[in-house]
Formats: sequence, structure tokens, C-alpha cells
Amino acid sequence: MPGDLIFRIHLKEHQTYERNGLDVYQKIFVDYPTLVLGGTIDVAVISSDDNPQTTQLKIPSGSQLNDVITVRNKGFVRKTGNDTVKGDSYYVVSIQIPKRVNKEIKDILKNLKETMS
Repeated sequence: MPGDLIFRIHLKEHQTYERNGLDVYQKIFVDYPTLVLGGTIDVAVISSDDNPQTTQLKIPSGSQLNDVITVRNKGFVRKTGNDTVKGDSYYVVSIQIPKRVNKEIKDILKNLKETMS
């Protein structure tokens, strides 16, 4: 008998990425010195194969918690006819704080704290 066929698709949440259309969001953890001085870190990027891929992401000096760093055309890809539309990747900055530090690092942090006071 003819009629409508309705599919209901539920996407499972990914532990690393959050998707919004063709755009991808990912929280990245950056250490304090890199936030202050700037630098590069390796970050995961989505790929169409099973091999995890990474790229170097430039962290600007003076980056703050929840700053968003955008990498254009590194999101999901949709092909429509002869056109290819690419989303962007957005990396949300979070700070990485170690649970334990050795004596040398503690001394450096104490000196930094005194210098900043």
C-alpha cells in the first residue's frame, strides 16, 4: 500500500567533537605558559577515514579562557551537485592545570606569584 516512510535519526554525542551543521566545535586544553606567551599545539581534526588526523593550531599570546580559535574549511563537507560546501572548525580554549607538580615547578610558580604581586 503506498504511503509515507518516515525516518527518525538520532546522532550520538561524540566525546571530543560537537557538531553544528557543517561546523565542528572542540574544547582544547592549553597550558598557562602557552596561553601567556603564545605557541602551537597539536589538535585533532575530523577526517573521512579511520585514521585520526592532527594539525598544528597557533595559540595567540594573551589567549583567554573560552576564546574561540577558528580554522576555516576544516569542518564537515557536503557535496551538492557540482558544489562542495565545507564547514569550519572552532576550538574553544580551556586551561590545563596539572594536579601535581614537582618542587622545581612549585618554586618557579612561587617566584612568578611574588613577581606579579
